[in-house]
Amino acid sequence: MGPLTTALEPGELLVEVRVPDQPRRTGGAFVEMARRAGDFALAGVAALITLDASGRCERARIALCGVGPTPIRARGAETALLGATPAGAVLDEAASRAAAATSPPADVHGSAEFRRKLARHFTREAITLAAERATRS
Repeated sequence: MGPLTTALEPGELLVEVRVPDQPRRTGGAFVEMARRAGDFALAGVAALITLDASGRCERARIALCGVGPTPIRARGAETALLGATPAGAVLDEAASRAAAATSPPADVHGSAEFRRKLARHFTREAITLAAERATRS
C-alpha cells in the first residue's frame, strides 16, 4: 500500500461503511487544500472532537492526508487536547504535534516544508471547526 492505492484486492468491492453513532457534544470537520476541486489534497485534516459540559476536550481523533505515504493518525495532537479547552496555546500545541508527525513529499506542487505548514494550519482550523460544531450538537 502507498500513495493512490487501497487495501482492496483485485475483484474486491467495498459495499458498506459503518460509522458508529457519536456521543452528544461531538463535532467533526475536514479541511484540505487541493490545486483544483476534486484533486488529491496537498494537505488535509479530519478532526472529531467531543467536549464535556464545561467545554473541555473529552475525546479527540485527528487524521491527516497528503503529508505522508499513507494517512497519518496524529495521536500526539489528540493527547495535547485531552482535558483542555481547544483554544489558544493548547490549540497551537496540538497543531504543532500534528505537523511534527508528518513526512510530506516534496514535488512540483509544493515543498515538504510547505506541506508541513499546511498540516499545522489545517489541523488548527479543523479542530476549531469541530469544537464549534460540538457545542451545537
